[in-house]
Amino acid sequence: MEAQYDDFEIARVIPGFRLIDSESYERRYFRRDGAPLPTGYYVVHWPSGVRIRRFDTEAVFYGAFGSRQDAQRVLNAFLAPAAVSSGGAISVPEPRSMVHEAG
Repeated sequence: MEAQYDDFEIARVIPGFRLIDSESYERRYFRRDGAPLPTGYYVVHWPSGVRIRRFDTEAVFYGAFGSRQDAQRVLNAFLAPAAVSSGGAISVPEPRSMVHEAG
């Protein structure tokens, strides 16, 4: 579980605009364009100051990764870039912003 990371967590996207969060709860996510994210693991980031972490307009998803370990490596790169740079390059995909509120 990534509870110690205030602004990040790893989530697993499953079909039907759903995901499994870092606490193993199934949640819905929303996108402005209405297209589902590809299934896989994502590093989810919320900007500093977001008090309620929802998978909506403020969440930014990086992925999809084929395994939780791959997502964890990217999360580690976000949290400690210098530690990763000496061990090899990490490729971070473009973010997939979540920008549609449920209504």
